[in-house]
Amino acid sequence: MSGFHKKNSWFVIVKDFIFSKNLDSPEVLFRKIENDKKTLWWLFFYSYRRQILFLSILQILFLSFILCFPLAIDFYLKFFLRSTSPIVQARLFSASLYLLSFVILFIFIIYFKNKYLLNWVRTIKYHSWYIMAKLCQESQKNSNHFLYKNFTEENEQKIIDKCIEFPKILTNLFSFPALIISYYFIYKTMGQSFFIPLFLLLIVFIFQFKNEFFLTKKFQKIYALSQFRSQLLKKIFTFGNRVRYLAMESFFLRKINLSQDYAHKITKNILNNIALSRVIIYTSGFIILIPSVVAFVVINKNASIASLTELVILFILVAHFYSNIIYLFSKSKTWKTNYNQFKSHISLAKQAQVKNVSNQEEWSEEFSNILINTKSKTHSAAQLIFNKASFFSSSGLCLYNLSFETKPGMLIAVVGQSGSGKSDLLSACAGELNLVSGEAIFSNNFEIISRNFQLFEGTLRENIILNREFDGRRYIETIRSCALEEEMNALVDGDETTVELLNEKFSVNFVKKVCLARTIYGKADYYFFDKPFHELSKEDASHIFNEALQKQLSSSIRIFATEKLEFASLCHHILVMKDGLIVEQGSHKTLVERSGTYARLYYSSADSRRFEFSQNYQGKRLQNTISPLIDTAVEDNRSREGHIGENKYFRSIFDSLKYFIKFYFKDRRALPSFGLALLSQLFLCTAFFVLFSEYFQERLTHIWQVSLFCSFSLLALTSFFYFHFKNATINMILGSSLEKKVYDVLIKDHKHDLAYTAHYLEEFSQVKEKLFANFTSLLVRSSFFIAGCFLLSITNLSALFLVIAMIAFISVFILFYKAKFFHAQVKIKSEFSLLFKSSKNYFELFTQAHSFSLRNFVLRKLKEKIEISQKISAEKDKIISLFIQFVSIFFCILIAISLAYFVAYYDTVSAGSVTLSVIATIFFFQAIFNISTELNSFMLCLPHFENLMRTSLLHEANEDLHYSTSEYWPQKGSLRIMSLTTQGTEEFPKYLRNLDLFIAHGKRFAIVEESDTNKISPFFASLLLFVPFQSGTVFLDDEDILRINPIELRNRFAYISLNSFFPFLSVRENLDPFEYFDDSEIWTVLNRVGIAQPVAILRNGLNSKIEEFPNQFIWSGELILLSFAKALLHANKVLLLDNLSIPEEIELRIIDLIEREFLDATILISTDSKSPLLQLCPDIIRIDNGEMVRISVDKNSYHIPIPYEEIENTRQH
Repeated sequence: MSGFHKKNSWFVIVKDFIFSKNLDSPEVLFRKIENDKKTLWWLFFYSYRRQILFLSILQILFLSFILCFPLAIDFYLKFFLRSTSPIVQARLFSASLYLLSFVILFIFIIYFKNKYLLNWVRTIKYHSWYIMAKLCQESQKNSNHFLYKNFTEENEQKIIDKCIEFPKILTNLFSFPALIISYYFIYKTMGQSFFIPLFLLLIVFIFQFKNEFFLTKKFQKIYALSQFRSQLLKKIFTFGNRVRYLAMESFFLRKINLSQDYAHKITKNILNNIALSRVIIYTSGFIILIPSVVAFVVINKNASIASLTELVILFILVAHFYSNIIYLFSKSKTWKTNYNQFKSHISLAKQAQVKNVSNQEEWSEEFSNILINTKSKTHSAAQLIFNKASFFSSSGLCLYNLSFETKPGMLIAVVGQSGSGKSDLLSACAGELNLVSGEAIFSNNFEIISRNFQLFEGTLRENIILNREFDGRRYIETIRSCALEEEMNALVDGDETTVELLNEKFSVNFVKKVCLARTIYGKADYYFFDKPFHELSKEDASHIFNEALQKQLSSSIRIFATEKLEFASLCHHILVMKDGLIVEQGSHKTLVERSGTYARLYYSSADSRRFEFSQNYQGKRLQNTISPLIDTAVEDNRSREGHIGENKYFRSIFDSLKYFIKFYFKDRRALPSFGLALLSQLFLCTAFFVLFSEYFQERLTHIWQVSLFCSFSLLALTSFFYFHFKNATINMILGSSLEKKVYDVLIKDHKHDLAYTAHYLEEFSQVKEKLFANFTSLLVRSSFFIAGCFLLSITNLSALFLVIAMIAFISVFILFYKAKFFHAQVKIKSEFSLLFKSSKNYFELFTQAHSFSLRNFVLRKLKEKIEISQKISAEKDKIISLFIQFVSIFFCILIAISLAYFVAYYDTVSAGSVTLSVIATIFFFQAIFNISTELNSFMLCLPHFENLMRTSLLHEANEDLHYSTSEYWPQKGSLRIMSLTTQGTEEFPKYLRNLDLFIAHGKRFAIVEESDTNKISPFFASLLLFVPFQSGTVFLDDEDILRINPIELRNRFAYISLNSFFPFLSVRENLDPFEYFDDSEIWTVLNRVGIAQPVAILRNGLNSKIEEFPNQFIWSGELILLSFAKALLHANKVLLLDNLSIPEEIELRIIDLIEREFLDATILISTDSKSPLLQLCPDIIRIDNGEMVRISVDKNSYHIPIPYEEIENTRQH
C-alpha cells in the first residue's frame, strides 16, 4: 500500500510539472524556496519547467527530422532510373508525396518552434522582471542595492537580458548529441574512412579553440584601450572648457590617437586569425567535407550519387551543429560570471511585515552571506523599545548601544548634525537594519516617509490613498493639514490629475506635501518622518507641524528626524544623535539645562533661525502656491517634442542604415571584397556542379571529378578567406577613421550639445566589432542566397522563378505590414521607457525604508506596466510569426513545385540535378532564417551611427576654415582691437560693444571685473575666440586672429588662472605636453619661478601628478606658479592673468616674477578693483554694458606688501 502511495505521489508531481496551465506566482515560488531551501536558479528553472519541457520535445523532433533528412534524400534519389515506364513514374510520384509530407511536417515543426521561442522569450522578459520585483520586496534593504544597480543601468549585464538568452542556449545544448548521431551516420556511410572526418573535426576544434583564446586576449587589450579613451574623454568633458583655454586639444588627441594606433596595430597583426576564425565558423563542414569526399571516392570507386549526396548533407549538418557548440562555449563564460554575481549578492527573507534578524537563522547559508546573525532574539509588538541595541547596514556597523522606549501619544524628535545617524535610526525603527546585539521590540503597524520622496503613475488621489480603504473624512482632513487644499483646487482636474512618469510637471514643494499626505493618511500606531520639512517653505512647514503632527496624529507615536531645532523644541522627547550613538535624550527644557550637545546645537542655530507662526499665513500661501505646476507651456512642449521624437525613431534608424551603407561602400575596397564573397560561392557551386552534374559524370572519371571538385572547393575557401581578410581590414580602417574624426570634433570643438555624442561614441566603440561582424554576416548570407539562385538556374528554372516571386511577395509583405510593425515598435519603445522608469523608481524605493502599503501599491503599478508592455510586445511578435509563416509556406510551395517538376520530367531529370536542387534549397533555408536574426542584431547596433556620421562631417568642414601661421609668431605681442562687437552666448552672456583699443608690446594692461574663479573673463573669451564676432576684429602683431586656427591661436597665449592645469596629468605633461624640451630646461624654469624644490622632493619628480602634491602646496596658491613656469618655457609673448584669488604672499611673488622674468611680454590682467596686481598696470579699464570705460585707481590706497627680495634677504640674515 505504501508503494502505491509512493507511485501516486510521483504521478501527481509529474502531472503538476507537465500540465500546469499557468506560471506559478512569485508567492508560491518563494514559499517553495523557503520550505525546501532551494537556490535562486532553481527558481528560474522551476518557473519555466513547462516551457523547458515543451521546447525540449520540439527540439528533439526538429533534430530527428533534420537527421533523417539525408536518409530521406537517399531514399528519393534511388527512384531516378531514367526509365519511361509508367510504374517507375508512379513510384516516383508516391515517393515525392512522402518526401513532401516529410518536408511539410519538418517546416511546420520549425515554424511552431520559432513561434514558441518568441512567446517564451517574451514571457521570460516580463515574468522574470516581475519575479525580480517580487524578490526585491522579499529581500532586505542591503540586498536591494544590488538589484537597484543591475536593474537601473542600461547595459547588457542585466539578469533579465541573460535569462532571455536561455531558450537559445537550451536548444543549442541538443547539438552535442546531434553531432554524435551525425557522425554515426557518417560512419555507416563511409565505413573505415570514418576516422578521417572525425580526426579533421578534432583538428578544426583544437585549432579554433587556440585561435579564439589568442583572439580573446588580443580583444581584451583592444577593449582596455577603448575604455582608456572613453575615460579620458569623460575627463575632458568633466573639465569643460579648460582644455580649450590651455590649447590642450592636440595633446589629448595625441594620447587618444596613440591609443587608437596601438589598438590598430594589434588588430592589424591578428587579421589573419580573424579571417581564419570566420572561415571556420561558416565553412567548417566544407573544410571537413573536401578530404573526406576524396578519401571516400578513392576507397569506394563505385560510390553512387545518393551516397555522395547523403555525405554532403551530413557534413552541412555537422557544420550547423558545430557552430551551435561554439556559440555555447562563447556564452558559458558570461553566464558563469552572471550566475556567481547573482548568487553572491542576493539574500532572501521571509515574506512578513516584521523583517527581523531572527528569521535569518532559518535560511540557507547560501542566502545569508550579507547578513549578520543577532546575539539576542527580537520580538514584535504594538510598541517600540530598544535596549542596548546595535544595528548593521550595507555600509557597516552604523548604530551603537541604543536604548529608549516610546509611550502612546509621544512626539519624538531625532536631531544631530549631518551624518550623525538620524536616518539610520528611523530605518532601524522600521525593521530595515540588521540587529547585531541587544534587544529590539518593533511595531508591526507603522507608516514612514524617507528622504527620497517621489510620486508614482496614477492620479494624485491614488498617490495618497494607495491601496488602502478610502475614508472621505480622513482624506479631507489630511489634505487640509498638509496645506494641499488651495493647490488641489487650482488644478483643473483636482485630485484626479494624472501623474506621468516621463513628464514631471509638479513643483518639489507640492510633491513633498503629497508624499507627507500619503504617510499621514495611513492609520498606524507609529509614524516615522525623515526630514519632513526639508524642501518646504517656512509657512507650509509650520502649518504641517501644527495641523498634522501635533493635532491630526496626536493619538499616535510620531518620530521625525530633523535639523530644524525650532520644531524639536516643541516635542515631548528629543533624541540627540552623534556618530551613531544617542548621546542625549529628554525634553527640550531638560537638555538645554544640561548645556550639552543639544544646547550647543540649539544656541548655534538660534542666530540664523527666524521661526514664528505666521498670522498672515493664508495670504502668503495664496501668493506662493496657487499653482503646483511648473511652467505648463514648457512641459507641453517637452511632451510634444518627445512624441515627435518617438515617431521619428525609425526614420533615424533608416537614416543611420543609409549613412552606414554609404560610409561602408565609399571605400573602394568594399565592392571588390564583396566580389570575393560572390566568387567564393561561384567556385563552391561549380565544385558541386562538377561532382553531381550528369554532364561531367558522362565525360570524366570519378577521380577527375573529385580532383576538380577538390580544386574548386579550395579556390572557394581561399576566396572566402581573402574576403574575410579584406573585410576585416576595411572594418578596422573604417571604424578607427570614424572614431578619430569624431574624437577630433568632440575635443577641438567642445560644446555641451555635443556631450551626448561622446556617449554614443563610447557605445559605438563597444559594439563596432559586433556591428561590422553582423554586416559581414549579412553579406555572407546574401552570397549564399545568390549561390542558391545560381544552382537553381542550372537545374530547375521553375523553382528559380518561384524564388524571384517570393522576393517580390516578401517586399509586398514588408510594405503592407511596415506601418503596423513600426507602430507596435514605437509603442513598445514608449511603454518600455515607462516600464524602465517605473522599475528604477521601484528598486530605488526598496533601497530606503518605506511602509508596506506603499511598497504593495508600487508593486501593483509595476505589474500593470509589465502586463501592458507584454501585450504590446505580443502584437509585434504576431507580425513576426506571420512573416515566419509566410516564409514557411513559400518553402513548402518551392519543394512542391520542384517535386512536381521532377515527376513530370522524370525521364530527363538526373539524380545529380535533384542533389543540386536540394543543396540550393539548403542555401536558401540557411540564408533566409539567418538573415532575419542577424539583421535584428545589426539594427540593434546601428542606432546613433547617423549622429556619429554627421559629427564626423564637421571634421572635414573645420579643416578648411583656418590656416596656420609662422612658428615664431607673435614676435612682439602687440594687440590692436578695432571696433569689436561680440555676441553674448549662454556660456558667456556678457558682450563687448564697439571696443577700440591698442596695447603696445611689453605693456601691462588691466580690466577690472567681478571676481569669479570658475568663469573666464568676457574680454579674454573674445581674445581666445570663444564668442562670435558681430563686427570688427583683433590684430595680434598685425595678424587677423579670425584667420588663424583657434587652437593654434590659443597656444600662443599663456592663459593663467586657478584652473590652468590638469590634476590628473603629471608636472611634465602640464608644462611640456608635446615633449619639446628636455628635463634640464624644465628644471631651469621651475627654479626661476621658485618651485623647483617642492617638485624635486616629490616621489616621482617631474612625473608626479598634480593631485599628488601636498595639500599645503595647493591651498597656499603656490601651484599657480606652474603656469608662469610654462609661460617661461614656451616663451609666450602675451600673458592673460584671469581672476587670481590667491594669498597675499603669492601675489607678491607673482609681482616680483613679472618684473624680473616677463619684462618683454605683454601682460593682460583681469581682476577685481582691490587686487594688488593693479599696481603693475598704468592702463586700467572697466567694461560696463559692453563699452569700455577708463578708470584711474589711487595706487596708494592699496596695501603694498614688502618686496619679495627683502623678505628673502631677511630670512637669510
